[in-house]
Amino acid sequence: MKIIVFAGGSGTRLWPLSRKNSPKQFGKIIGEHSTLQQAVERLLPEFKAADIYIATGEQHRDVVMEQLPTIPKENFIFEPTLQDVGPAIGLSACLLEKKFSDEPVAIIWSDHLVNNEGAFRDSLRLAEKQVVDKQSDFIFIAQQPRFAN
Repeated sequence: MKIIVFAGGSGTRLWPLSRKNSPKQFGKIIGEHSTLQQAVERLLPEFKAADIYIATGEQHRDVVMEQLPTIPKENFIFEPTLQDVGPAIGLSACLLEKKFSDEPVAIIWSDHLVNNEGAFRDSLRLAEKQVVDKQSDFIFIAQQPRFAN
């Protein structure tokens, strides 16, 4: 399975910690690493760095490559302009489809808090198996909402 970690955004949702030039996913909000680094670290015990892709805006090229030296350079997807989530997913999915047409792809976010990392990885592997076994084409893994947001 290939995993795309989305690390885009304009830094407007967690002001003043998050700013245009330093969006929240690159900051150390919880712990000693950025939420982007934490997103990748929670995958690495189970998935290879070669199977992890990072999608972000071209303006964040330097910071993502600096923060994630174990990810192969060819696994960075730099969006030429910010066009919101839908087009970002479309671009990344098309690029991976060209290289890995029969491979399941997971999409995760760089700024989520995951307390039970083992269960998270197990969920990804179970979803991968269901897609490979043709039990499903699309699987959505989520948490039960606690309140409207």
